[in-house]
Amino acid sequence: MGQGTPAAQRLLEVWEILLWEGQIDLLLRRARRKAQGLNGLAEKIAGTELDYFDKNRQRMRYAEFRRAGLFIGSGVVEAGCKIVIGQRAKQSGMKWTEAGLLNVLNPRCALMGGQFDDCWERRGMAETPQP
Repeated sequence: MGQGTPAAQRLLEVWEILLWEGQIDLLLRRARRKAQGLNGLAEKIAGTELDYFDKNRQRMRYAEFRRAGLFIGSGVVEAGCKIVIGQRAKQSGMKWTEAGLLNVLNPRCALMGGQFDDCWERRGMAETPQP
């Protein structure tokens, strides 16, 4: 079963389903069995990739994340950054220090994220001198 063959494509589809359904343990067991049949460098590379999946399993709870209505891909975050940060920070002629930009972006992110009042209250509490 070589890369790009119909058999490899079917296997990839099955593993993708397991990943999306949150069955990472089953996916890893099956993939490790397949990796044992590889030779030399290919087995080493497969082992490295599978170790990554194993160490990052908490980040790959895709079925749980989807049930909670969360986004999985990075596209939504990237678009949000472009809108919230890029539109404010990259206007014509603007030059920022890191501190100056953070002073503008922190409240902007809170405002656009619907958390401005909470952030403002926490800020006030942080600045209140303790007796």
